[in-house]
Amino acid sequence: MNGRYRPVSLPVCEPGGPDPTVLIDQITTWVTSPAVRDLVALFDGQWPGHGTTAELLDYLEAFSAEHWDFRRGRERNLARTQQFDPRTQEVIREAAWALGLVDPPKPARGDYSHLVILGGLVRACLARPAAARMLLAEQVQVPEVTALSGFRPLVGDEAVVADTFGLERGEGAFRDTEFALMDSGMRRAFNLTGLPHAQGEGDIQHSPRTSWWTHSYRDAAGRVIRVVAAPSSEPELRRANTADTYRFWAQHIARLTPADRVLLVTSTIYVPFQHCDAIRTLGLRHGCGIDTVAVDPQTMDPALRQPVTSTQFLQEIRSAIRSLRALHQAVSDITESGSQSRL
Repeated sequence: MNGRYRPVSLPVCEPGGPDPTVLIDQITTWVTSPAVRDLVALFDGQWPGHGTTAELLDYLEAFSAEHWDFRRGRERNLARTQQFDPRTQEVIREAAWALGLVDPPKPARGDYSHLVILGGLVRACLARPAAARMLLAEQVQVPEVTALSGFRPLVGDEAVVADTFGLERGEGAFRDTEFALMDSGMRRAFNLTGLPHAQGEGDIQHSPRTSWWTHSYRDAAGRVIRVVAAPSSEPELRRANTADTYRFWAQHIARLTPADRVLLVTSTIYVPFQHCDAIRTLGLRHGCGIDTVAVDPQTMDPALRQPVTSTQFLQEIRSAIRSLRALHQAVSDITESGSQSRL
């Protein structure tokens, strides 16, 4: 894409789990890369002259909270935007490319134990299932597919966008939730008909953050197709996040083993943080392999394409820093104590 930076590889997680020493080296390489250094300098930051990787991650988390957090606790489609001059925009985009937020990764192999589609805003609930269906038709073999989501209420213009694309918004307690949209997107992408096998617990209407639910189908090829709404691990503070959905799926549905290979499907801008969250919550705990791919804008429905802004790139570089910081802490705990109890 450019000559300013070389691409920086994300941490790798093969079946059997990552080697802690190698993983720490990979984290250090990413956070000390020229792309990250230049972004800090672009916003008048002073790069620490010394210190450990953990101390650098602490600094970057605090720095990014001050300069690159445009959400301030809000959903992504409600984040504020900021205008930058052309030179600043160019540096941000080139850094984002080097850090893995622009070009969609491809599957590293042709067969996996599980294919997992990550939830998101309205367009993601259409684009990601469609991309997964294309992968299964052309590149990948897998016995079962799971879409992860939660009972996040729709906000901003999501209901209007859902109606524009003809997505069913659900009924009763499910209405206007991410789970309903993902269920609709999966049924459309995989041509699923008939009623699902449903299971769940909790009061979805009054306590959605503590509730869970699954819809299970069979597609024409006989594969199990699931849509999962996971509970939050901190329901008094927030909705379920990506790590919560990973944990719930792994512990209650997938029963992962060190021999398993998991293929995640998301959007390019979220690859770094969601990949590293998966290594922390799935790879370290269960020993499985993790590959993360993304929707290719060139093959997706043009109506679903949206340009990524500089503020969005910065926000998700911050997300990646936070995920790498949590991963580094988890690996450090393992190397210091020989235990995974704090994951």
